[in-house]
Amino acid sequence: MLLVNTELTPQQRLDKAVTDIMGHKRYIALAGVMMIGTRKTCPNTPTARTNGRDEVYGETMINAITEKNLRYLVLHEVEGHKLHRHLTTWAHLFEIDAECANKAADYYTNLMLNDENKDDGFAVMPTGEYAGLVDEKYRGMDTAQIFNDLYEKKEEEKRKGGKSGGESGEGEGESGDGESGDGESGDKPQGFDEHDWEDAKEMSEPEKRALDAEI
Repeated sequence: MLLVNTELTPQQRLDKAVTDIMGHKRYIALAGVMMIGTRKTCPNTPTARTNGRDEVYGETMINAITEKNLRYLVLHEVEGHKLHRHLTTWAHLFEIDAECANKAADYYTNLMLNDENKDDGFAVMPTGEYAGLVDEKYRGMDTAQIFNDLYEKKEEEKRKGGKSGGESGEGEGESGDGESGDGESGDKPQGFDEHDWEDAKEMSEPEKRALDAEI
């Protein structure tokens, strides 16, 4: 059983994680990006999501993970998706295949975060139900290259008459402790967060330019 601080509300735990991150010497420079957009908790969000500007975190997930896991989740949204502008830079990949685009952005982000935190363990990927997607074979690739690999495998499976909804799973979705991170059961999105591509697409051009300028 995970030991979490049950004396704090989900919003208080989220606020504390943000404060911890901005106070860490490795992430001080990220403070400006963390202040962009809104950040809130929601009882009906299964995991977390972002449109590249605003962030929403599920209260059930927050209550189920440790402080180090929560820091990892916030960094995943902010340093991964917001700072690298995944929701705008790779929007064309979403138009081709949303599932593969979601996975590709997560594989890229989680390898980066694991490398950054491997020495001090300040932020740690959740395991079990909320494990993220990570695979060493994607080291050195950008999101588009990872997407191409995932998409080619998916199309190959279709041609072979295999599973049309995803990859074969070989070598994928593995976290450091061997837990699967595919997240394909029930309504839970693949990985431990959602990417609000549709909301990002609805931003006006002035809004997108302002966001790019802020970041």
